[in-house]
This record gives sequence, C-alpha cells and structure tokens, in this order.
Amino acid sequence: TTVANAYVRPIVADYISRLQSTLAGRGVENEMFIMQSAGGLISTAIAVEEPVRIVEAYDPATARWTRKANMPSPRSFFSASAADGRIYAFGGWRASMGNPNKSVDEYNPVTDRWRVRLEGPEVLSTSWHSTSVVDGMIYLVGNIWDEAQTSIFDPISATWRVATSAPIHRWSLSTCVVEGRIYA
Repeated sequence: TTVANAYVRPIVADYISRLQSTLAGRGVENEMFIMQSAGGLISTAIAVEEPVRIVEAYDPATARWTRKANMPSPRSFFSASAADGRIYAFGGWRASMGNPNKSVDEYNPVTDRWRVRLEGPEVLSTSWHSTSVVDGMIYLVGNIWDEAQTSIFDPISATWRVATSAPIHRWSLSTCVVEGRIYA
C-alpha cells in the first residue's frame, strides 16, 4: 500500500485540485469528501495522503457524483463484479492484513442497500484476487494465499464450486472477459 500510495498520490492530488478548482469556479463552495471502498467518507486531505482508499460513483448521464450506502463490513484488497443486476464484493481484508473478510456482500443499486449474501467458513478467505462474470457466474481468479486458485460463485444459489486452476499462481491481478473467455 505504501508503494501504491506513493505512486498514485501525485495523480490524485492533481485530480482533486482540478476538481476543487472547477467546482469553485462554478460557485460550489461546500467542503468536499471522498467515499471510501471500506465505507464512510474521508476528507480530501486524507484522500491525497492515502489515495488507494478512495472510491467514487459517477453517473455520466447526469455528470454528478453520488454517495451510496456503505458496505456492511469495511474491506480492502477485495474484488467486486456485477451479475443479475447486483454488485458482489468478495473477500479482502478488514482493517488490517491479518484480519481476512470472509463474506460475500451484495449491493442492490435500485434500493441502495447492501446485505451479507454469504459468510463463514464456506467463503474463501481470500484477497488480492480478481473477479469476472461469464454466463451469470462470477469467477474468482487468484489470491495471495492459494496457488493458482480459481473458484466460481453462483449469485442465485449463493454457492461456491472449484474451477480448473490457472497454470500459475497470480495475485494482485486484473481479469476481463472477451467473448466468454476470462483473460488474466
């Protein structure tokens, strides 16, 4: 996180400075806050100091930023994907690296509400992974602990199953889907 913050800090500082200047130029003089991925708000000063913590929701149709409901449990180093009109947040860490988040949280954008969809030992204790959706199933690829692990989450039944492992252990990765295939 220290290295990521050091790399991203000047970019975020410039972005927030330009955003504040633009808003001030349009007559908006309110104090600005940034929504965190772990829930809650932080000041722009903290966002500049620790930019890896920030998450913002932007609606291109209205050109507006909107705060949404906080997640049921704070987390970092997690992954999220959308399926069946819902957003699912998987694993990650709670407040520190030694405290895994063993839940799958589900967000309903229509009601702006989160719920814990699945928690406990059946949920993989994982972080630094990536998720992608194929045919309504959410594929969790890689993580910091288990070599080459790939698992499939069914959002309808809230169940996991193991998939074919990747050829090499990967963590802190991104995945995407093109024509039904997951690229990592």
